Amino acid sequence: FGSSCCIAVMASSSSSAPPATSGLKAGLWSGAATFTSGQVAPLRWVLALESGRMGISAFGSCFEATLEDPPQVVRTLRGQCDANGRVELREATDDGTQEVLVCTWLGTLGVVDGTTRITGAFHQPSGDIGQFAAVLEEPSPAHTSGLWLGSCVPDPSVEACPVNPVAWVLSLFPGTPAGEHTALGCGFF
Repeated sequence: FGSSCCIAVMASSSSSAPPATSGLKAGLWSGAATFTSGQVAPLRWVLALESGRMGISAFGSCFEATLEDPPQVVRTLRGQCDANGRVELREATDDGTQEVLVCTWLGTLGVVDGTTRITGAFHQPSGDIGQFAAVLEEPSPAHTSGLWLGSCVPDPSVEACPVNPVAWVLSLFPGTPAGEHTALGCGFF
């Protein structure tokens, strides 16, 4: 972030799962995508959903749904989660000049046996389609995940630069082996 910006970030999370169509659900989601060919790829998303919010009400990042272990490509997720729990996510790559749509995920947010999950269908521009399911993982020593809120406060030496709000959905993975991702997430500021 450079020497001209100081980030103050705090985590906000809840260990109990209220009805899935109310409020905010944020953290580490894992599951699987099953292609019509029968091939199954693991899903690992860091995702925040705020049902019924205007504009972008779902944002996050993910590893590419691939059989490669560990996955190497990180992508962004963005879309909507309506008040009825319908979720639409667009998975994209971004090279800094152009966004490329990789996959569209259409699902329903709900709670089954106390577990918050999204289930539905996906389709890719290549024509590949299939079904998916992902669950919001409970807090654990393996990861610290959730919505991180704060502000970006400029160094006093920087003139005419406002304080900007920060909203990141982020997962930190302590004890991760060298060469693997130790954090995954994205957000606004």
